[in-house]
Amino acid sequence: METEEFIEKGKTIRGFEFLGVAVFRDALKANAKEALVLAEKLGIDIKIVTGDHLEVAKRVALEMGLIKEDEKVFSEQELK
Repeated sequence: METEEFIEKGKTIRGFEFLGVAVFRDALKANAKEALVLAEKLGIDIKIVTGDHLEVAKRVALEMGLIKEDEKVFSEQELK
């Protein structure tokens, strides 16, 4: 898709050609789920605190089995 004008969040950039979007994903460590299951069995209350976007944190928590799809994930502002 060739364009002379590309608009993103109110900014105009001229003379660029949009080629696509690249997404990088860090894989979970092989023993991460096992370690969390053991920690929970030992009575440890697991929390994730991250600087990532809220949806990234939610996806990781879902993949790790820490939350269910309909559970609430809190932002820093909501915890204050």
